[in-house]
Formats: sequence, structure tokens, C-alpha cells
Amino acid sequence: MKAKQTGILLTIGMIVKNEEQYLPRCLEALRPLREALPCELIITDTGSTDRTLEIAAQYADEVRHFQWCDDYAAARNTTLEDISGKWYMYLDADEIFDPDISGVVDFFKGPLCKKFQAAALRFINYDSQNKPAGSFYPTRIIKRAPGLHFEGAVHEHLVSDVKDGYALQTVVRHYGYMGELARVKMLRYRPMMLAELEKNPDDPRMLRQLVDGYDPHYPDEAAQRKKLLERLIAICLADKTVNQRPFAFLSLVRTQWTQSDFEGVLDTIRRYFKEKLIKGDSAADIDMYAMRGFALFNLKQFAPALDALDEYRRLYRAFYERKLDLSDMGTVGLHGINDEYLMRSLYVSTQCCLALNDKERAKTYIGQVDISSLAAAYPDLPFLADEFGYMRASGDFARMGALCTQIMAVNGESVRLRFFQLVEKEFPVFDSQKLEAARALAAVKGEHKFLTLHRMRAALADGDSSQAAALAQALLVKQDAGADPYFADVLYCVMLCGQPLAPALDVFGAALEETLNVLAGQRPDFDTAVCAAFGREPFPQSGTPGELFRRTRVMLLALLRGTGAEQARRDQLADLYTREIISFCEQVYNLAALPEQERFILPAEHRFALGMREVNAVLGQGDAAACLQKLQALLDSCPTMHRLIKRRLDSIARQIQEKSEAVNEFERLAMSVKQQFYGFLKAGQRDACAEVLKAYAAVNPDDPEIDVMRRDFEQSFR
Repeated sequence: MKAKQTGILLTIGMIVKNEEQYLPRCLEALRPLREALPCELIITDTGSTDRTLEIAAQYADEVRHFQWCDDYAAARNTTLEDISGKWYMYLDADEIFDPDISGVVDFFKGPLCKKFQAAALRFINYDSQNKPAGSFYPTRIIKRAPGLHFEGAVHEHLVSDVKDGYALQTVVRHYGYMGELARVKMLRYRPMMLAELEKNPDDPRMLRQLVDGYDPHYPDEAAQRKKLLERLIAICLADKTVNQRPFAFLSLVRTQWTQSDFEGVLDTIRRYFKEKLIKGDSAADIDMYAMRGFALFNLKQFAPALDALDEYRRLYRAFYERKLDLSDMGTVGLHGINDEYLMRSLYVSTQCCLALNDKERAKTYIGQVDISSLAAAYPDLPFLADEFGYMRASGDFARMGALCTQIMAVNGESVRLRFFQLVEKEFPVFDSQKLEAARALAAVKGEHKFLTLHRMRAALADGDSSQAAALAQALLVKQDAGADPYFADVLYCVMLCGQPLAPALDVFGAALEETLNVLAGQRPDFDTAVCAAFGREPFPQSGTPGELFRRTRVMLLALLRGTGAEQARRDQLADLYTREIISFCEQVYNLAALPEQERFILPAEHRFALGMREVNAVLGQGDAAACLQKLQALLDSCPTMHRLIKRRLDSIARQIQEKSEAVNEFERLAMSVKQQFYGFLKAGQRDACAEVLKAYAAVNPDDPEIDVMRRDFEQSFR
């Protein structure tokens, strides 16, 4: 124990047990306050088995020990015994001050500590996702007076005659009720609270504490929670001196909300305002109006929802302007005074206006959202779903530029990357909306690889090929596009602008396959661009395996997924692809050591290539029928390549059909010539017969009937 100090203004009391997870952060956060004011820190340990005592000894002026007896108030009272401070503040290890403690310091150094006998701090609870889950203002700082003590074995509370307190804006963040830890604490406390309630069944404070022991996310517990709250409400209505009325109504509203009972929410809020004791605007009204607005929105009652949310925001402003009656602050935990809640109300109001087809009013609401604050608080940017929904519904894509400008001002490249990636995911197809978004982003000031990408897109859409090509090359040179499939449009730009394709394919490297899939899904005219690029660019008859592999990746995807290009250009691309994939396989496989019966181990594309190689060889021998047989067998073994095989199959079948038809037509013509010859012969027209015979012999010299025709001619004209 350290030596007793003199002139102590504030005693800070804590009880701890196995708190090594949070205690160092808690005590370190108290350091600025202890340096600014004459303080002493008293920590009582109730049986820690981890490093809690070691940590406490490094910071505390005195570490005390208490034999745990299932009584939190008894443990807490040890921090009130034999202390020096004129004022007392109590804290838990999982409650951590924000760095700005000026509110507390100013309270003690100014006139407020003479005017008020107590002060409340702004506590923010955090949920299992480490997100704010509500704020409340408990009285934690109080002027010492005779009789000051704690009561309550569970959820202990400070008993004092002091009634006049001041609400400070100093923030304390409470992490102890996150996730499974919260559940464990609930289950641990519940038997103790039930035992306390048996002693006094109508104790409103114990009823309140027991309510907190039931989780509204579990249906059975939610039902029990509602019964307890209705019981507490009945007690409050019967006795106006019980100050739990705002808590009971608001807790019931939140329980009903958790169960999506929106009609129940509205009914409870109506009851609250009917039975409200405070005549003017009060703290609990803030959350009541917010919940009314959200419930009405979910019931698709958009106009009254707007009215309720407008009233909520009026009360929100009045709270921070200290124009509300805050006498109920000690009994309720407010969610509505959080920035996130305010922003949520603006998004919901925006959606209400869009549902009412009032786009101008929607624009005014969403324009009030503080994107920079939201992005800093929530770096995963969940609110962008509301932003994108607004843009799609309203067509106001200028909002995208304003949004980006605010995001760019947030510290942290990860937040900016998250924003741009979410834009790509939200608008995966380059349609008119994606184009409007790209134009808005292209106009944003600043340098970022994604801004360069959008400027390239805008230039390409505007027909400025030279500017688009220059921006694409800038991305390729810096290799900003190389490992990121979101930059697939760079490849698209290269193809459309007539830039050399091979260097661009090299940059994408291992990400090429994924990049091409993104591009094929993003650009409906992907295959047209590929056909144009390969139809324009003279490629060598062969290349290295790497070059051939990359080129065939592009061609194959266009052939398998695209349908927009002209058939003649698709046929040209198919021929080029077949030639290059055969060349690739010839380079990478030892074909002599790879008999046909072992090809099943190869990828379908390579089985196709080797099969087409054999088809070409057979076709070169003029055996079209054998070609058809091989192609049919190939179709059975490589179904994924059916488009290309079927194309070749149809082509050869068409050639055979055309040849057959040509033969039949020639035979019909030959018969006609012979009929004409014998007609002249019968008519005795020697010269005409001689001319027909000569012409036919020149055209079809292999016809065996020519000799017969000559013999008949000689016999008739001796």
C-alpha cells in the first residue's frame, strides 16, 4: 500500500476479479484524470487467480482484499471505507474512459461542482460485434456525505440523499457485456436475483435487475422478460414515487422490437406517453420517437414514420443543447443519442421519401448524413447499402462523388479500398447506372488507382480513346491492375482502344483467369471486344507456352460465354483459338508417350485440342465421314467444349451435305446434256451432236458413257 495522500479531491473505487483482459486498458485510461486532479485509486479484489492483482498493484494507491460472499454491494462498500476524497467515483474494469476527460476536469475546476452534488457520465455499451449498442447516463460521481453506501447483492446501486446531478458528456465505453461473456453473466446472476426477489416480490429495483438477466433474442426468455416488465409497469402506475416507469416502457419496446412485433412497439409507446409523469420533453422521449418511426417504417406507414423521425431528431438536438428534462436519465439507457442512431434515422427517412416518390425531400435527408464520422467509426462501411439503394431508387448518382470525397478524407487506405471494392460489388455489370457512378467518381479530386480506373471508364464511354488508353497504360505500368480482378476493365479498354494485348495479359499474370471472369460478367459486349482485338492484332503462328496460354484464356471465355459478336467473327476467333490451343499442347505434352486411352487424365480443354489435331489430320486425307465420327466421340468425352466441337461438327457435316448436293446437281446436269445429245442425234443434227459431245467430254472426261456416246455418234453419221 502506498502512503496516504493529502488534499485528495476524488476517490476512485473499483472491485475486480480475474479482469486481466480489460484492467490494463481501464487503468491506463484513468491516468490523464489522475494527473489532472488530486485523486486516489482504491481497488478491492474479490479472489482473482489471474494477473489482476499484479496489474492492480502497478496503478492503485491501495489494493484491498474481500472474501466473496455473493454480495456485490458488500464488496463495493469496501471502496468507501477509510478514503480521503471529498468526492467518490466508482468504476468497473471493463469500463474504459475516452481520452478526452476535459468534461470531468472542468466540472471539478469550475462552478458546477459547487452547484451540483453528483454527476453522470455517458456510458456506451458494446455488443458482440464490438459495435455501440446504446448509451445511458448513470450517476457515477457523487459528493461524499454521511450514510453513502451501496445496496443490492446483484446490480448494486449507490444509496444517497443527493438528488441534483449534472450530465457530463465524458464518454466511458463498456465492453463487459459483449458476446458469450454477456450470456455467462446473465446466467450467473439470475439465480441470485431470483433469490433476492423472493424476499420482496414487488421490489421494483430487483424486478428491473432481473429483467436484465433475460435475453430478448431467445423466445422463451423474451416472453419471461415481457411478463416481468408488465409487472414492473403495473407497480409504477400504482405508485408514482417508483422512478422505473421510463425504463420499464422503453425496455418493453425494445423487447418487442427484437421479436419484430412492430404493432406491439407502437401500442407500448402510446401507453408510455399516456402514462408519462414528466410534462415536457424528456430523455426517454428520444428513443420512443425513434422506435416509433422505425416501427412505422417497417409497417410501410411512411408518412407518419417521417413525422416521428423528424420529432426524434428535434429531441436529439434538444438533448445536446441541454433543453430537455433529464430527470429520467438515471433510469434509462438511451440508444437514440448515438451518432449511429441519428444516421440510421436519416437513412430510414430517405427511404420513406423514396417510397412516397418525394426524391427532393429524400435528397435533403441523405445529405445530412455525416459519412466521414460513420466511416471512421465503422470501417467495414455497412451503411453503404443504404447509400447505394438511394442512388438506384433516385437516380442521384452525383451522391456517389460526394460520398467518395468524404471517404477519401478518412485516415486509412483500407477504408478507401473497402469503399471502391463495395462499389464494384454493388454495380457488377457495366450498365447505365454503373456508367453514372463512374462519371461521378471520375470527377472526384485526388489521386487513387480506383479513381484512375473510373476516369479511364468515363473517357472510354465518351469516345476519348486516346485518353482512355493513356490511363489504362498508367495503371498497367504501375501494375495497379495486376493482382486485382476489380481492374478487369483495364483489359477491356486495351482491347477496344487497339493497344497491344500481350503486355496487358502479362501484367495480370496469375490473376488473369479471375480477371477474365469478372470482365465477362461486367461487360455484356465482352466477346465483341475480344473478337475485335484478335481480329485486328496480327499474332504469330506460334508462341511460348505462357503466351499461348494467356491468349487462349481470353479467346475461350469469349467463345463459351459471349453471344454478341457477329457469327463470322466468332468463327474466325474459334479457328484461331483451336490453332493456338493445339500449338500449346504440342509444346507442353510428349504426344508420342500419351496414347489416346490415357488422355482422360488431361483437362477437357487439352483433350479437345488433341482430338481436334487428329480431326485436322483425317480431314487432310479427305475422309469427311471419319472426321464426323471422331468429332462425335470428342463431343461425348469433352461436353464442356460442346460449343466449339458442335461448331466444327456442323461445319464438316455442312461440307459433306454441300458436296453431296453438288454431286447430285452435276448428275442432273449430265443427264440433261445426254438427253439433249440423243435428241440432236435422232433429229440428224450432226454438228449440234458433235458440239455437245465435245463440251461434255471436256467437263466430265471420266464418265464411262462418253465412249458409248461417241460410238452412237459414229454409227449414226457414217
